[in-house]
Amino acid sequence: IWSAYEQVRGYEPVLRWADVETLHELRIAGKWLRYTLEFVREALGDDAAPLIAKVTALQDHLGLMNDANVSGSMARTFLVEHAGDLSELESAAIGRFLLSREREVARLRRQPALLHRGLVHLERDAAVRAHQVDEHPRLRVAGGVPHGEHGLGRGVGQDGGTGLLEHLQGV
Repeated sequence: IWSAYEQVRGYEPVLRWADVETLHELRIAGKWLRYTLEFVREALGDDAAPLIAKVTALQDHLGLMNDANVSGSMARTFLVEHAGDLSELESAAIGRFLLSREREVARLRRQPALLHRGLVHLERDAAVRAHQVDEHPRLRVAGGVPHGEHGLGRGVGQDGGTGLLEHLQGV
């Protein structure tokens, strides 16, 4: 859980300047976090649903942005490759579609930081949930290393804030 969460959290410092490809990589990291949470959903209990919903919202948002980017790119390529074959009306219609996709990408790019910040603010709740997983008799790793000794979570946030694991140690 920690590793998957921190993979998502690791994108925080670059969100403001990230290109669509990097944001798509964040979507993939979010997918792994969601799969991980769904795998231990039973141990997390009923409170897992809101956390999974936040991750799914991030994935959905970034998926829409990627879809708009890909369809816009395909429209641009089509326009260039078929420039001499298209009527003025066809070119104009495809051009309007291309512009609508570019506007959609721009609109959606302004929002992933808000969605990502929603995940980051779930740290305390996620720490409590992960502690429940650690204590779950069917999921506990015998002879495991205490979380703080893994080194995960150190320096997360790039703002001097503590990571998820340090929060867990205080729980």
